[in-house]
Amino acid sequence: MTKILIADDNSQNLYLLESILKGYGYGVTSARNGAEALKLARQNRPDLIITDIFMPVMDGFALCREWKADERLKYIPLIFYTATYTDPRDEQFALSLGAERFLIKPQEPEALAEVVRQVLEEGAEKATEKPFADESETLLQYNEVLFRKLEQKVVQLEEARADLQKIPAALARASQVSLFDSLLVIGMGVLLAIIFNISNPHGIPLIPDRPDPVPSISASAAMEGYRQGQTLIVDAMPNNFFQLRHIKGAVNMPPALFDIMYLVSLSEEDKDQKIVVYGNTISRPYDLEIADKLLLRGYTDVKVLDGGLHAWEVNGYPVDERVSR
Repeated sequence: MTKILIADDNSQNLYLLESILKGYGYGVTSARNGAEALKLARQNRPDLIITDIFMPVMDGFALCREWKADERLKYIPLIFYTATYTDPRDEQFALSLGAERFLIKPQEPEALAEVVRQVLEEGAEKATEKPFADESETLLQYNEVLFRKLEQKVVQLEEARADLQKIPAALARASQVSLFDSLLVIGMGVLLAIIFNISNPHGIPLIPDRPDPVPSISASAAMEGYRQGQTLIVDAMPNNFFQLRHIKGAVNMPPALFDIMYLVSLSEEDKDQKIVVYGNTISRPYDLEIADKLLLRGYTDVKVLDGGLHAWEVNGYPVDERVSR
């Protein structure tokens, strides 16, 4: 299996990129910064590295310089994947360090996978070594890139401060609106809604009908389908909760990433596939949200796990849990 090392200090970015790459059949190892990526690569050489630039401890630029200077790693291709450094001069500097590609986040899964395929097909013989440029010139360009980014951050902070200074004046103007004006606006809105509904043959219900409730399934019944390989388990919790503990083999599909994770994990599944969704908190029923979304996508056999992960664990069924170091 082709091994890809990814580096990013944002856990959600890491999870999303890992899911996309695994969906295309690659083995993936994750690092939180450049220094960690170097350590992992020297322990177990990957076939490719995809790295963010703006990271703590060691950023992507410094990682690339070290990577291309290392005899064991310099022929392994490196792709920059960044949302922070988007200036054409940033790309020029990145490529001058020896990177094979420079991509701006986000990329569609298919587009990203195509770039990865191309770089891997080009092979190690086309991977570039670190250019033998003057070290002082490289450091000068590096400082220019960092200074330019700092200038952009300062401008953004100044704009934000200017916006904050406008708030008191806006609040003062708002406080001058009379109660009569407020009631008039509300009344006109209600009147227009009533007129529209009367003129519309079908009307628009002011309180929409709730969809039929999603059926539930017991842990023991879900286990039968799980054991036979007939049921797909979907964890609807945010990724940080999923990483702590989840049903073994479950697909993580939080609401915020549903569309992308659907494309990666479920778009090719049979619409009659049995799916069991779990994961909720006191404040938010994630499982019901995802179950509703799947039903809207045409899946016909979607159920919510009664009792959630707790019921599954109480029965002694298989769970993956992060081991504390």
